[in-house]
Amino acid sequence: MAPSKRDAFRYASVSCIRKTKILDPVAERRNPLPSRILLFFCRHRIPVLSRCIGIALGCDIYCPIPAKGPYLPHPYGIVVHSMARLGKNVTLMQQVTLGSKDGSREAPTLGNNVFCGAGCRILGKITLGAGAIVGANAVVTRDVPAGATVVGANRIICLPDSGQHHWTLESATPPNS
Repeated sequence: MAPSKRDAFRYASVSCIRKTKILDPVAERRNPLPSRILLFFCRHRIPVLSRCIGIALGCDIYCPIPAKGPYLPHPYGIVVHSMARLGKNVTLMQQVTLGSKDGSREAPTLGNNVFCGAGCRILGKITLGAGAIVGANAVVTRDVPAGATVVGANRIICLPDSGQHHWTLESATPPNS
C-alpha cells in the first residue's frame, strides 16, 4: 500500500523538525548579523570601530566573552559590567543590564544556559545558577538557585524538583502558608 499524502506530510514535518533541531533544547543558535558584529568587536577591542558599533546598537559590553558566547537575538541596549562573568549559552534579550548596585566593582555571575528576558536588571555581586530564567523587566539583587524562574523584584515563581512556588529570594526556604 502506497503512503497517503497525509503520511507524506507527517514524515516531512518530523524530518523538518529534526533538521531545525526544535526538539533539541541546547540546539546551536546562530546570532543575527548585528549580534555577530557586536560580539566580534567586543572580543577584539578595535578602538574606534568597537565604540562606533556599541554606539550604533546602544550596547556597552565590556566583560570577557566566552568561546561559546552569548546568544543576542535583539542586540540593542544591552549593558554588561566589565567585571560580570557570563557562562556558556547565555541568552540576553534587548535592554538587559548586568551591573553593580552602588557604583562598586561588584558584578553578577551568570551560569550556563541562563535566559535573561527583555529589560531585566541583574545588579550586584550575585550568582545566577545554571539554567535560571529571569523574566522580562525583572529586578534581581539576590542569588538565584540553578533552574529557578524569577519575575518581578526578587520573586521566584518556580524551583525545579521542589514543588514550591511563589516565594521571595530573601530566605532560603519558602514562607509557611
